[in-house]
Amino acid sequence: MRKLLGLDLSVARTGWALAAPNEPLRFGSYPLPSTGEDIGKLLVAFDEWLKIKIAGEDIAVVVFEAPILRQGRTHITTARKLMNLAGHVEFICSQLGIRCAEQNISTNKKDFTGNGHAEKQDMILMARRYGWDVKNSDEADACALWMGAVLRYAPDQAPRFKLGALGAVRAA
Repeated sequence: MRKLLGLDLSVARTGWALAAPNEPLRFGSYPLPSTGEDIGKLLVAFDEWLKIKIAGEDIAVVVFEAPILRQGRTHITTARKLMNLAGHVEFICSQLGIRCAEQNISTNKKDFTGNGHAEKQDMILMARRYGWDVKNSDEADACALWMGAVLRYAPDQAPRFKLGALGAVRAA
């Protein structure tokens, strides 16, 4: 079975989760360099990492979190970086013939925790309830994106996720 990749894009640290729906999930986070106003330098670092992450993997779908742009709160440089990271994921996927989908953060949170307004700590706790020892919210969000991809693109492999938060409760 082909793999699914969830990406939680951020200008500081990108979370990732990768596996076929019937395999144990691998996940982590990649710190991006602080580049100030230099968007090109950020994209070069991200491009190098993403190509290595995808290389040798049989990926069917990449799902990434839609850039979060808050009017009056997101600096223009940050907005440009987030939009460029998203566009670059789509560009690389298009080049490689990989299906690519953007996921709204509220939908991602709702699918994963049952609450579209879940906080970072809620996402971390839910990931751990599924048995994934995430280290930060970027990894938890990426795991949630991966799980959402399983629900949408491999529903026959998704029974363990269909109950949402109730299904994540591990037996004692």
